[in-house]
Amino acid sequence: MRAKQVAVIGLGNFGFSVAQVLAEKGCQVLCVDQDMEKVQAIKDLVLNAVQADATDEKALRAIGIHEVDVAVISPGDNREASILAAMILLDLGVKEIVVKVVSDLHARVLKRLGVSRVVFPEKDMGRRVAERLLAPQILEHLELSEEYGIEEVVPPGEFVNKTIGELKLRTRFGVSVLAIRRQKAAGKEEVMVNPTRDDRIVPGDLLIVIGHEADLEKLRE
Repeated sequence: MRAKQVAVIGLGNFGFSVAQVLAEKGCQVLCVDQDMEKVQAIKDLVLNAVQADATDEKALRAIGIHEVDVAVISPGDNREASILAAMILLDLGVKEIVVKVVSDLHARVLKRLGVSRVVFPEKDMGRRVAERLLAPQILEHLELSEEYGIEEVVPPGEFVNKTIGELKLRTRFGVSVLAIRRQKAAGKEEVMVNPTRDDRIVPGDLLIVIGHEADLEKLRE
């Protein structure tokens, strides 16, 4: 399976964290920043790090940014730079673009442009964004502590039509199912809290699970 190719534009704390985690997880990461010191700080941690202006289309095209699967834009608080960079990446055909935003208006402008996702750093830390990019089946993650978390996940195909007991999630992965969210007719939703081992997962269900962060990662894989 080909490693995911990700560009991270802007190497502040947020961008650096995203790039570092993605590289640790086996992604091919291309970093871009105008500050050579920041480029030097990360160059040994990622596949490639380049000093370039993210609003210069020729420069971005020259380093092959149009070939990446995902681009994460995090140029500090410079809203204009992030908007221009997003426009260039959209024009270059980058399929998934995630942008760190600093206000609701900033977010609305970028969504109108057509970016895939906007991120408020106060709500989404760089590490969590990186993990979402790697595991799109994870819809939400609540960090209870440094060691434990709760996640809402889309169950893989092998889970469907099996009971909680048959899946043996605690034995196999070390996680427990807190609830099952099930879509009903007319857009209504049923939440089955503390399901029994005889409750069966059906197509369209979402699972809310709790466990040690290391065990949750095993479930994602």
